Amino acid sequence: MIDMHSHILPGIDDGARNIDEALAMLEDVYNKGCDTVVATPHLRVYSDEELVNAVKMRDVAYDALMSAAEKRKASIPRIKKGFEVHLDKDITAFSSFNGICIEGTDKMLVEMPMHYWDTFALSRIDNLRKNGIVPVIAHIDRYMGFKKNIENALSLEGVIYQVNAEAFFTFSGRRLVRRLLKAGKNVVAGSDMHNLTTRKSRLYEANKKMTGKYKGYEAVFYGNASGLLQ
Repeated sequence: MIDMHSHILPGIDDGARNIDEALAMLEDVYNKGCDTVVATPHLRVYSDEELVNAVKMRDVAYDALMSAAEKRKASIPRIKKGFEVHLDKDITAFSSFNGICIEGTDKMLVEMPMHYWDTFALSRIDNLRKNGIVPVIAHIDRYMGFKKNIENALSLEGVIYQVNAEAFFTFSGRRLVRRLLKAGKNVVAGSDMHNLTTRKSRLYEANKKMTGKYKGYEAVFYGNASGLLQ
């Protein structure tokens, strides 16, 4: 499996508090069949300087984690660096915005406003696309409290939809994924894990629950994300 959304880098945001917790989280998902995790700490910046500093902090945390994993001979998934970019500002206004895409790709995990998506919010998706970025909308399942958001989500072109594992345990979440797949949308799964207790990864359990139940679900957990990370 491939996890497209996680908070496993130590000491960066409200995810893993330290290296020990980060390694425990990674070992747990690796033992449950996850071979790639995209590390996406929260990113909310308002200047070029803040963006550059955020990238440096992320890379320091990543290097420390990889060094510890090698020293301890820990069995962990491959990690691809990225961010969960909050679109409360037009991120393309910053000169180095391309540097916060998922490592080695033109894909960017983005967090939309947790309310009705107005024209201003949707314009930021368009700006990313016009600048050669493929938006990956984080936890699309969380925004559907507003009926109009479902219509907006289905009408978008050139984007990828990331669904949190928890959504597969609810009727409304499964219905949303079915609608996206039937509409020919590219859907990928993510754990959005922050720790091993209150916000642990449920990707394995979600995959197991959906196996064989609906055409196209397998690709959500495996093939779709694999193609995106090439």
